[in-house]
Amino acid sequence: LGMFYLIDLYIAKLFVALALGNWLQKLLNKKWNLYIGFTLGLAAFYILHSLPWIGILVWLVALLLGVGALFRYKKLLWKKR
Repeated sequence: LGMFYLIDLYIAKLFVALALGNWLQKLLNKKWNLYIGFTLGLAAFYILHSLPWIGILVWLVALLLGVGALFRYKKLLWKKR
């Protein structure tokens, strides 16, 4: 059970990267492929995460938002069964 939680923590930042990529698309008024938006969101996340003082806060917020989104998605899938 603990291993699944660790995997969830890792996957959580992928949800945040996807949301960040979508936000960048809307901000720049561009329509990109989903994969390009995800890649740009992931790159922006890692750039923000590498900043000395802000990086920890960015990581914590991304972790909380990502885990919340992941559990909400799992709950939606559970209700469909």
